[in-house]
Amino acid sequence: MSKHYCGLDTVVLRNLIINDIFGIEEDYAELVSTSISTNDCMKALEEGMADVIVVMNPIKTEQIEAVTGENELLPFRTVSMFPKPSVGAIINIKD
Repeated sequence: MSKHYCGLDTVVLRNLIINDIFGIEEDYAELVSTSISTNDCMKALEEGMADVIVVMNPIKTEQIEAVTGENELLPFRTVSMFPKPSVGAIINIKD
């Protein structure tokens, strides 16, 4: 892994915090959820639905270019698109 890849927030979160600090090595997808809303995260924390929240910086274009320039793939959940693009096709039939 390149230094650019290792410097991504998602990699630091997974390797340092989730794996090393919390000691979670297995597939943690069921234990971790994501949200684009800080308010939703705070609400989940206050209501006991979450134990910890982590607010991360969005990935920069330069980071994407640096990682992919090394022929590496971006880690899962590194890039989040909002608003989500529409899925499907709209067909407008005209007479």
